[in-house]
Amino acid sequence: MLMMPLKSRKQLYSSAVRQRHRVAIRPAARRPEIINQQQFIWLKKLYTLLGDETYVVSRYDAHIAVLAIESLYMFVIESYQEDRYGVVLKDLANIIGVFVQLIQTIDKYFRLKANMTVTTSSDATVRQIDAALQAGLLRINGKFGAHLSALNLTREQLQTIKMVCQSDI
Repeated sequence: MLMMPLKSRKQLYSSAVRQRHRVAIRPAARRPEIINQQQFIWLKKLYTLLGDETYVVSRYDAHIAVLAIESLYMFVIESYQEDRYGVVLKDLANIIGVFVQLIQTIDKYFRLKANMTVTTSSDATVRQIDAALQAGLLRINGKFGAHLSALNLTREQLQTIKMVCQSDI
């Protein structure tokens, strides 16, 4: 896709994609000042029960992110046998670092959101991304587990890998 000329890319990514993106990132409606706080809380609970929720990450973007994560970890795993010159392996620390950083960020998001009284199902897309990241890190750890300590990873990143993979490095 990136090798296509700019004009072809613009034709391929039509306005339908842009429209979905605009809908996914539209700002949340402001609360009206006419009602009091108790009525607002009741209406908010009713609104979440009706199911018309805004997603943190749109389904389309989450699907693209999951596919990118799966492609990246499959590329890394296959490079273990096929990469004779170590071109991919030199970036292994960076790839694992990004996976770990994303897992930590999602974990922080869920810990901050745990304080909410009303639970919503709008986090399903974030959970899909988190599951793909954890599966990718688990498979990379399965292939390179004994060699991960030789990489230039921080102690915090190694601890996160141990927690996610439930193994010793």
